[in-house]
Amino acid sequence: VLPERVRVIPNGIDVTTYSPGPSDWKASVGATVLVSYIGRVDPEKNVGDLLKAFHNLNLPPDHKAVVVGNGMELSSLRRKYRDDHRIIFKGYVGELRERIRILRATDIFVLPSSIEGLSLAMLEAMASGIAVVATDVGADAEALRGAGIVIDLAALEEQLPLALRLLIEYPDFRRNLAARARQRAVREYSLETNIDRVVELYRELTNDE
Repeated sequence: VLPERVRVIPNGIDVTTYSPGPSDWKASVGATVLVSYIGRVDPEKNVGDLLKAFHNLNLPPDHKAVVVGNGMELSSLRRKYRDDHRIIFKGYVGELRERIRILRATDIFVLPSSIEGLSLAMLEAMASGIAVVATDVGADAEALRGAGIVIDLAALEEQLPLALRLLIEYPDFRRNLAARARQRAVREYSLETNIDRVVELYRELTNDE
């Protein structure tokens, strides 16, 4: 296929639904800083690495991490961290309003996966105005670079704690990345814009015929 015949239309998300806004969720769990993961809790997602990094930072009690989602590792991780009251396991949250409530309360969103295409959860976090940390897999790094922190999967154990510490200790930098993430999501990954791109592609193909 000739390069000029190739069109790339990425995943799109509703940047009106997923947007910054007020939330009382952080206050409801007694947090001043909230780190979130939303997605499947399966081995390739490396949620255990995230919780290990968070746990080992020895943060104050009002620094919390929340895991939203079900999966093969959920039960074992719950048992492992049952005595760390800074770590909250919500399980699967099906109600959109509640997921948005959690996202809007989040300061740092982490996606430490080994395998991804282009993560909708990451795009939703970006659109919600959150500082994002993600591994350099699939198209996630392309979407995030310059608007978040991209870490090397091979150096996950070393780089993830550093990224968390950086974003926790420098709130101005965190807020700057959050604003950039929102701008990137609106500009490049809006569902409305991407639908327009699909329509334009059909028009182009129709004209070619």
